[in-house]
Amino acid sequence: MSNATSLPFEICTKVISEVEVGEVVANLGKILEIEEAPQAYCLVIERLGEKQVIKFEKHTLLILISNENVIHMNMEGEI
Repeated sequence: MSNATSLPFEICTKVISEVEVGEVVANLGKILEIEEAPQAYCLVIERLGEKQVIKFEKHTLLILISNENVIHMNMEGEI
């Protein structure tokens, strides 16, 4: 049995130095802040209703999803 589904949004990849606030990192969440450190980038990401800081090496390639066609729902399933 296949678990394949059709996706209502676009998937793209970007080098971490090119990502912008507001973009959505696949399986993590929306980027709220970006800070460049000497060895890495620190992203503040909204995940599960919380802000989480995640550190990535400077050469990291991120998988992003288009947030233009994503339907946002709250915990009660309301749009």
